[in-house]
Amino acid sequence: FFVILGGLGRSLLGGFVSKEQLLEVYGMDSARYLAIAPHIDIDSAGTEQLDINSATIDQLKRHPYLDYYQAKAIVRLREKEGAYQSVSDLRRLPVIDPETYHKILPYIKCNSQSNK
Repeated sequence: FFVILGGLGRSLLGGFVSKEQLLEVYGMDSARYLAIAPHIDIDSAGTEQLDINSATIDQLKRHPYLDYYQAKAIVRLREKEGAYQSVSDLRRLPVIDPETYHKILPYIKCNSQSNK
């Protein structure tokens, strides 16, 4: 028995990195999740990542874990201070709370070779 996970939510997200993310899928309730969770394996090797040194506001805000204001803050700080040196630099942004930071961590990268 296996489950194929796809659809718009998965493609916007960039892939699943944990089973628990299934609880965020529309129509999934805890009873259904508990019934199928033992049969699910997540392969996060193909997770898509956004480069915070080159992604636009539009690209960032399309990610389900970021809103427009967070995306704008990421780009504005980059424009103001130059390229991010590390993904952890996002912690300096007040609009990125610790919970959001940990949720987006698997979906972002910091290529220091990117231009503003």
